[in-house]
Amino acid sequence: MFAPVCWSIAVMLVSLLGTPACLAGNFEALTVPDTNYAIPTGAVFVATTGDDRHSGTQTSPLRTVGAAIRAARPGDTIVLRAGTYREGDYAFSKPLTLQPFPHETVWIKGSQKITAWAPAGAYWCHTPWKHEFDSQTHDPGAIDPKFPHAGKPEMVFVDGQPLTQVGSLDEMTDHTFYVDDATDTLTIGLDPTDRLVEAAVHQQALRSVTAQASGTKIRGLGFMHYATPRLAGTLQADGNQTTFENNTVAWGASRGLALYHTPHAVVTGNTLIYHGLMGLGAHRCPGLVLRKNRFAANNQARFVQDGPAAEASGAKITASGNLHIRGNIFEDNLATGLWLDLSVHDATIVGNTARHNKNFGIFCELSARAILVGNIVLGNQDAGIALSNAAHIQVYNNTLADNAINLAVFDDARVNTDPAQVAQGITWITSHVTLRNNIFSHTKNICGRSSEPAAADRALLYVRDFNSTPRQAADTMIHAADCNAYYRELSHCPSVLIAWGRSHGQQAFKKLAEFQAGTGLEQRGLGSDDIPNPFFHDPSQGDYRLLENSPARGAGAALPADVASAWGLPHDVPVDLGAWQSSGREAHGHDSN
Repeated sequence: MFAPVCWSIAVMLVSLLGTPACLAGNFEALTVPDTNYAIPTGAVFVATTGDDRHSGTQTSPLRTVGAAIRAARPGDTIVLRAGTYREGDYAFSKPLTLQPFPHETVWIKGSQKITAWAPAGAYWCHTPWKHEFDSQTHDPGAIDPKFPHAGKPEMVFVDGQPLTQVGSLDEMTDHTFYVDDATDTLTIGLDPTDRLVEAAVHQQALRSVTAQASGTKIRGLGFMHYATPRLAGTLQADGNQTTFENNTVAWGASRGLALYHTPHAVVTGNTLIYHGLMGLGAHRCPGLVLRKNRFAANNQARFVQDGPAAEASGAKITASGNLHIRGNIFEDNLATGLWLDLSVHDATIVGNTARHNKNFGIFCELSARAILVGNIVLGNQDAGIALSNAAHIQVYNNTLADNAINLAVFDDARVNTDPAQVAQGITWITSHVTLRNNIFSHTKNICGRSSEPAAADRALLYVRDFNSTPRQAADTMIHAADCNAYYRELSHCPSVLIAWGRSHGQQAFKKLAEFQAGTGLEQRGLGSDDIPNPFFHDPSQGDYRLLENSPARGAGAALPADVASAWGLPHDVPVDLGAWQSSGREAHGHDSN
């Protein structure tokens, strides 16, 4: 299924013609965080040297996770000793805690090792191979014709590296595999001699179901190689409060972590990486907490990134309220980093880093009442932050640099027809967007990502109604904009500073003074062009701390009480511009709260 090949750049708002990146051979070695969780009296133990006929004590451990789940009573803790456990597809309806023995590394894999191979011309075959998975769950519109096997859950790895699935023996090359269900044959293109070959045989690792599993904790463990169908996750919760903490979840065919109708779930300190579709998918999860997680290099299967069937992302959350998203990293996803959609409301998005994602860094769509403060958003191939059909959004003190567009605010013909949601202000009509204390920065490197001159579609701030009737002007979407800083290393890169939608078309402001005069906004804004970056220490090395003499210091408006509370700063004093503050408060998940 996975295709570690060079991908072309295709974005929604802009078209960039730079050289595409190639991921082949660049997969990082995966680790599990070192943990030291206390072991309560009565814990159930599992070890690779155990036996499922044992009692499950520390001196007489069980052999499999499945046996431990069956033996554990509600509220019990299951402790896994170091090693690799190849098993899965376990569902349980009781609260359990699963954790490793202190300072030991545990991997739970959905794959099995394959050692019996027969040469077949230039390739190698294993038979019988009777593991068939449902590949019909994905919307056909989500499949990019260039990657027709994206929705197929089969996976094969050689020495930890994924092979690419093909649809026939005629398409085989060295780094591919083919599954022939008619003959129950698995064929690979690499010589398996003296190599570790693993193929997925389980669809999920663990799933807590129903409210009876409320309070489950899964922590400190590694999971990989699960052939998850579209709506499933390697780890999944369908009940009440569940905690996922300090896990590494990798190489799932669809989602790494799936949460459905799970109030007050806590997801903290995890790495969700290299999944076929997304690292995290959450639906109807009020009170969800995402804290200090890393969502990286997801959408390995290359699902589409735009259109009504698109959902690929680092993390996508839908139909949920009262979200707390703090100190996470969303990076190198082959899609959007963080995506809030379908009537998400009352979200605080604080102190996160979103960098080098193939689409948007942070995307708030068809949603309302969000605070985005203190985030660092860098080098995303579409907009750094995008707001679409979103109302009452407060965008304060973010640092946005070298995204194709640093901030995009737009609207289209979609409107909410749910009267209860409309009564709560979730209209799906862009309005009441506030922009203050942000830094928008473009270096000359951004021009190198396109063979064409910078145009209005490459502005630092881009506001447009695409097709509403009547068409909204930017003035009705942006409620307030002030105390923001705009920097271009080259004033022609892009030549338009702010693209401002009018009811009759786009207006291009090339200088901040033009924008101030034409709109009355940004009366305390800062504009700097054609000089060395006056704001940051060394952005070429990723250092976006403010210089001691930076004009951004103390230039920000005082924060409203709700924004200040979300960020943990006083609300009655001016602040620095951008995410880095003189107080030491910063992004990257290192905040003190």
